[in-house]
Amino acid sequence: MAVCDICNTPGVGTVISAENMRQAVFKKGFNPLSLGLVRDPMALMNKAEWYKGWKNTIVAQDTSDWNICPNCMAKLKSYIKGTPKPTGVRKAQVSADPMVSTLAGEATEQKYKKGKKGRIWGCLLTIGGLLILAIGLANVASLLTLLLDPARLEIGTGNILIVTVVCGLPFVIVGIVLLIFGISKLRSQRKQIAVTPAGPGLDGAALGDPPELIQGTDYLEGDRVKCGVCGKSLKVKYHDPGQVAVVTADALRGVALRCQTCGFIVCDPCSIPPGDVGMPICPSCKTLEKGPYFFVHE
Repeated sequence: MAVCDICNTPGVGTVISAENMRQAVFKKGFNPLSLGLVRDPMALMNKAEWYKGWKNTIVAQDTSDWNICPNCMAKLKSYIKGTPKPTGVRKAQVSADPMVSTLAGEATEQKYKKGKKGRIWGCLLTIGGLLILAIGLANVASLLTLLLDPARLEIGTGNILIVTVVCGLPFVIVGIVLLIFGISKLRSQRKQIAVTPAGPGLDGAALGDPPELIQGTDYLEGDRVKCGVCGKSLKVKYHDPGQVAVVTADALRGVALRCQTCGFIVCDPCSIPPGDVGMPICPSCKTLEKGPYFFVHE
């Protein structure tokens, strides 16, 4: 079952790329929690810590497309430049290790920080080059008009050409050079933002089998997903409806539960209300009767 990758609302919405989301978060400051799109109790209890973990662990490292419901997309679209462009990537590997997450977040922050400075310098060089070029051309034009003036015989054609070379051409040359550097800087920054992957090159070999988060609609036995409340990495384990489910602490440890009503994914501790030892309740839709349960094939 497809769910929104921001609020876990069931259904297929607008699919955007991971780079679209990174630009929205790291470049434009998109925060789903402050916009009221995330209603998980644990996230609301510790907003700053939740946002930091989500930003550095999921957004900075994720390379798969995001499924965004209409409600979340209405808030997100103003943070995305142009039309969202999904890449077709369905799975992503990320690390929940605090050190790796911090490095990934810092690397992504630095990427967009450099991009902003680079664009500023590119604009300044381009504008400066245009101004100097304009001054140089104006000087050259003014001096060359003297060649058409009868009084040039008193000044001397050779002297006019010398003054033109000394006072006009340097401005033109400098202006052209600055213009070329400015345009090149702007083009390189646009290319860097478009193609540079976020994070410090995270992959399975570098991290030694990091937890895998699935941002897609199909879950297979053994896939890694995240708890919608605490963000803990969980394992998808399908249960045969024809067999009796052994519900013990050991059996539920690290296993993903999915709400039978809304599809919200949660771990066992987060499905039990504080101080309660009864049946698990979905933190999203508050359903008890058909709430969190093992994954089953539909």
